[in-house]
Order: sequence, then C-alpha cells, then structure tokens
Amino acid sequence: MRRKLFHSFCTLFFCALLLCGCSGGESDSTPESRAEDRELTMKTPLEDDEVLLQRASEQAIARFGAEMMAALTHAINENGAAEALNVCNVVAPDIAVAHARDGWFLSRLATKVRNPNNKADRDEEIILERFAADTTLSFIAQWGDPENKEEFHYYKPIRMKEICLNCHGDNSKLGEGVAQKLGELYPSDEATGFQLGDLRGMFAVEVIWPEGREYAIKLVEPEG
Repeated sequence: MRRKLFHSFCTLFFCALLLCGCSGGESDSTPESRAEDRELTMKTPLEDDEVLLQRASEQAIARFGAEMMAALTHAINENGAAEALNVCNVVAPDIAVAHARDGWFLSRLATKVRNPNNKADRDEEIILERFAADTTLSFIAQWGDPENKEEFHYYKPIRMKEICLNCHGDNSKLGEGVAQKLGELYPSDEATGFQLGDLRGMFAVEVIWPEGREYAIKLVEPEG
C-alpha cells in the first residue's frame, strides 16, 4: 500500500531463509519433499506467525514511539516547544530510516499532515476513519493480499497527548515561537487545531514476508 514511500527509506531487503530441522528419528521424506515443505511454510504463514507479527509490530512501534517521545521531551525541556518542530523535521525521518530493516518498514500517516510525505492514501484513510469512529479500537492487522500473504500490515492509532498540544493544539494556545517556526518549516501545515484525545494519525508497519520473520523474532525475543 505504501511500498513506494517505504522503499524511499530503504531499497535493500535482507532475505532470511527459514531452516527446517529434523525432529529426531529417521524420516522417509526425500530432499525434494523437504524442499517443497519449506517453500510451503514460507509462502503460507501459520496462525502462530500472524500472532508473532502482531506482537513484533507492537514492539517496533513502541521502540519508535519511545525514541520520538524522548527526543521531543528533551527538545522542549532544553529549548522550548518550537525546538520540538526541528525534531519532527529532522530527527523523526532518521528514526524511521533506522527502523526500516530486514523487510520491516515503519511510518506515521495522517489526513491532516505537516509533512506531505506522511499523507495517507485512500485505503489508509479508510483505516483512519475506522480508528476515528471507534475509540476502543487499538490496532488493525491485515495482509495486503490474503491469498499470497507476502505483505503484512499493522496499524495503530496515534491520539493526542498533552505534550502534543504544544505544536498541534489550538492555534491560540500553541507553545511560544511555534507559529513562527511552523511558517518557516511547514508553510502548508494542516496539523493544528487538535484537542486532547483526538485522533492525530496512525503508525503504519509493513512487513515483507517471509523475509521479515527473523527480525520479528528478534523484536519479540530480544537477545539478553
């Protein structure tokens, strides 16, 4: 869905081959049949794989969100709310690139955008509409093509927190220097006027399957 945008972050995928080992004892299977079994396993994820992808997606989003929040909080505490805009303008894309690896891509999408690169397409707008209509909906997971299952998508809503109001709240209540900085960095900005708890946008994860399986396992079961 957002392959074109995701691919601008990283053009190389790292392919991970799934290794099928023997369970012990003798087997009557031939090398050809074992190869066919491996291919089938790679192309047709089991239910457990979908659970793995959902859990790993939550971990990837949590890491991204924690890094963003830490950078924003530091910028505001050190130099005021206007400095947080530099974080979103410079640091956020770098964080997104750092999380684009091993068949995994992560971005933030919205309808009212500050950065045009974060504009949701029509299919993604439908996902956002579902989040807006149901505040209890915490995520949406789906395959890009349910038949082939080669792309997994995971979406999580971003709702306005107190810290976000400094740069995205009512125009009359923006942090000091924010309006001026917005004019410099984002002259076509659409992302103000939000209230606490409003839907700001969503995180969007795309996983190329089965290439992304190895990193999914690392996210869920980090070493050490």
